[in-house]
Amino acid sequence: MDRELLPIESKDGAPYPEGRNTFGLADVSVCGPVLMTRGELDFLLESVPLRGRYCEIGSWCSAGLSWIADRRPEVYCVGVDCFEGPPTRRLFAALANWDQRPNVELFLGRVENFAWRDSYFDVCLVDGDHRADAVYRDLAAAAEMCKSSASMFAHDYGSDGHREVKQAVDQFCQEQAWAIVGRVDSLVKLQWAPL
Repeated sequence: MDRELLPIESKDGAPYPEGRNTFGLADVSVCGPVLMTRGELDFLLESVPLRGRYCEIGSWCSAGLSWIADRRPEVYCVGVDCFEGPPTRRLFAALANWDQRPNVELFLGRVENFAWRDSYFDVCLVDGDHRADAVYRDLAAAAEMCKSSASMFAHDYGSDGHREVKQAVDQFCQEQAWAIVGRVDSLVKLQWAPL
C-alpha cells in the first residue's frame, strides 16, 4: 500500500498544524499531516517488524502512526499524546485515524503515567515535547518499555527549530547504555549498547 505524499497547503494561509515543519507532508489515506520526510518514514518503517509492537510518544494527530499502521497491519501500534495546547484539530484527526485502524490504540496523557510491561515494544519513536528535559524523560520512559533488542527513534534531532532535542538525545546516550546507530534527515535511530 504505497500512497503519494502531498505538500500541505492551507486554504486560509494559516499554518496547519501549529508549528509544523516546512516539509510537512499529507497522505490522503490519513487525517492530518505526516510530520516527517519520506526518507524518515521509510527509515522508521524498516525497523518496525511485520509482527510486534510499536509505540509513538507524541503522536500529534496520529497521521504518522497511522501511516506505519497501514504498512504493518499485524503490528500493535500505540500512540501517546497529552494533546496540550489548542487540541481541537489534532485530537479530532487522531480520533479519525484511530477509528479507521483496528491495530491502533491511542492514549491521552503523558507516557510516564502508563504502566506497560518492561520489554514490551519492538520500536519506540520519541517525538513529543521538544524541551530537553521532556525529551530526556520520554527517552528514559521509552527505554524502560523497549525490549533489549528494540530500536528507539528520536525525531527533530539537529533541526534548527528544536536544538534541545539533540542536546537531550546526546546526554541520554552519554548517561545510558544507548547509542545512535543511524540517521536520516532529522530522525536518529538508537540501539541499546551495553558496555
